[in-house]
Amino acid sequence: MLHHVNHASFSLPEKLKDRTTHTFVSFDDEAGEFSVVMSHAHAHPENTLADFADDLIAGRGKAMPDFSLLASMERTLAGRPAIELTYRWRNGFTWLHQRQVFTLVPGVEQGDQQALLITATCPPEFAGKWHATFEAILGSVKLRERPEAVAIAPAINVSTVFALRAGRRILHAFASREDACLNTDAGQVQEDAWRFFDAAGKPLHARFVAPRAWWRKPDKYVLEMRPAHLVPSLRDQLQHAEAVVCHAPFVGLSSIAEVRTTLDNLTTE
Repeated sequence: MLHHVNHASFSLPEKLKDRTTHTFVSFDDEAGEFSVVMSHAHAHPENTLADFADDLIAGRGKAMPDFSLLASMERTLAGRPAIELTYRWRNGFTWLHQRQVFTLVPGVEQGDQQALLITATCPPEFAGKWHATFEAILGSVKLRERPEAVAIAPAINVSTVFALRAGRRILHAFASREDACLNTDAGQVQEDAWRFFDAAGKPLHARFVAPRAWWRKPDKYVLEMRPAHLVPSLRDQLQHAEAVVCHAPFVGLSSIAEVRTTLDNLTTE
């Protein structure tokens, strides 16, 4: 999955779960008189917003000393049904007052869902200006909808070459055979640290073309098909990879799951 943060985007391996938290404070230190935290939590697919609210209140009651729910009401957030909880709890010798608004949003996987939570905190209690500040933040929220999941992964170019670095559990996607040869170490290739496959996942084999004395490391090779060699296909070796790195702009694969889907589609065509 292509994951976006404030200053960058990156490919998030499918085994890692997104637990992003954004914290905003009114002063340079974290002990300001007002702060806002945006986070999200897993919600069971069958849970309603009310179910999640009940679980959240129960969890807060167990985890927060002297927890007291002051109010609960329905509202909207970015046009979606939402619930707001107002409560307080004791942090040492100080009361912390919080307003928490949350709504349910689609999860990363199809059919899954998460709760987006926006929590404002004031010690020892909310002043009028901070109520207005929090309402202004809530009123400006716009949700970025996730595209609907599709069964077909992004297409790849027929010249694409996959290179599996099994020791590091990373699958690389290069623009061509030549590109793969230029960007992999020939010595490592000779030691079988790399396994190569064409766009359909069929094995490619390295043939060294530069003269090699026994004391010299190989420095040049080409990739070619060898039908007589019985080597497992890329589809059969994907369990050795946990992430995919694309070195070609036209390869839109961002996860091993997408690579698997692409290869499956090619075999059924």
